[in-house]
Amino acid sequence: MNHGPPTVHAIATAAAIVVAGAVGLAVVTLIRFRMAQSRRKADNLYLATASWPTVSPDPSLPEMTPQDLEHLRFALDRALQPVDSFDGFEHLDPFQTAALRYQVNFLAYGIAMHQARFTPAFGGYMREAQIRLLDKMAQPRVWSYWALENFWGNLSLDGDPVGRENIMYTGFVALQMAMLRVTTGDNVFTQPERFRLDKRRALNESDFVAQLVSEQKRSAYGLIACEPNWIYPLCNTIGMSAVKTSAPDAWRDIAPKITNSLDSEFLDAFGRFVPCRSARTGLALPAVGGAMPLAMPCFFLNAIAPDIAARQWLLLRRRLFDSRDRFRPAAFWPIDTGNYGFSRASAYTAVAVAAAELGDREVYDACMAALDQECPVHSREGVRHRDRASVWSHGVELMARATVANSFRTLTEAQIAQGPRLEGLPYPKVLVASAHAAEGGLIAVVHGGGVYPTTITGLIPHHVYRCQAATATAGADGCLRFDLALTGRTVLRVRA
Repeated sequence: MNHGPPTVHAIATAAAIVVAGAVGLAVVTLIRFRMAQSRRKADNLYLATASWPTVSPDPSLPEMTPQDLEHLRFALDRALQPVDSFDGFEHLDPFQTAALRYQVNFLAYGIAMHQARFTPAFGGYMREAQIRLLDKMAQPRVWSYWALENFWGNLSLDGDPVGRENIMYTGFVALQMAMLRVTTGDNVFTQPERFRLDKRRALNESDFVAQLVSEQKRSAYGLIACEPNWIYPLCNTIGMSAVKTSAPDAWRDIAPKITNSLDSEFLDAFGRFVPCRSARTGLALPAVGGAMPLAMPCFFLNAIAPDIAARQWLLLRRRLFDSRDRFRPAAFWPIDTGNYGFSRASAYTAVAVAAAELGDREVYDACMAALDQECPVHSREGVRHRDRASVWSHGVELMARATVANSFRTLTEAQIAQGPRLEGLPYPKVLVASAHAAEGGLIAVVHGGGVYPTTITGLIPHHVYRCQAATATAGADGCLRFDLALTGRTVLRVRA
């Protein structure tokens, strides 16, 4: 039906609507700009004087409680199964935050943090757990997602996950390798071809780090895309922590560009990190997810850019409490990003681990208390778990439980562990609660019952040691071998 040409009135009405819309948009934009300006001014005044109550680490030799051991067993049971088995993991989707690879990564980080704090002088099943979790990362079911993601994101048929724009794999695996080496002294993944993706592709720790450094230097933004096109600050803080730990000289070379990029390219109008930015268009997505995506980077940033970590933490923590200093659960997203279920487990644990690393005991205690209340712990056959929490959340909680102020930063700067080391002992019949080099030998606390062949390595060959109530001589290989009798909690002392 032909209604004829538009009338002057219709044209004027349409023009008025367009002008009104433009004016409205301009007003909204101006209001948001003024709000951002006001908030940034208030934040700057706050930052000038703000701090948080910190707690110094306990100088004694730390020991896991029986409850700590039960929490740790959640990760160990999954890690120590056959490499090609994934019983107890969640299988929801291979692309987003519930992906299998993230569960493996963070369980490994949790075990490594426990190793560093509680059992630096124990190898055994703790070392084996980290190795098996790395071998799981080489399983095709973990990394085969990349063939599809690289195809639809880059129009590429290359299914190699250790390639372009995939720091969510390369960086996360590299950090696992670095943490294994530093916390156990085992350099197995520095060997050529130890990490084999398939018959054609084999790599080691240096290969992963070289890939990260190469991509970082080519990136216009100074940060590497975590998936085709999208750059996430969190993924980069994880990957760059690996570079710092494995290749300090390379890290010093690229660090200024990264820290400058974080400050200039990845902050929103309120001074907070944007969750991600498009490498192709520069578009930054708005912050969603409550406190978690703002807190989690602070844990890793404390190792590579502690000043930025402290500033971001201060901006976040003031929003975790109301005007009467009451803890605000509403600041935490009610969706567990590890399995998309309705719980705040991932939010509480992510904020708790950052608080622990930054020494903020007040926030840590508040998060863990809220976690216990909303996602209670259940113990079954000596293993603690939370029914409503994802496997990923369990891994992050383990990290938090093992972390005190600057734990992760210290780990990234540490030399490879040396000295005496407790080996052997069957899991889960025997659980090692602590193991530290001391008194020219070793002090360990071991739980179990029965008599077990035990070895102490790294001793002085042919040297006489006091072992429990007897003396023994280390062999030519620097090892002391004996039967260890356990009756519940047993303290093992080997002294020069």
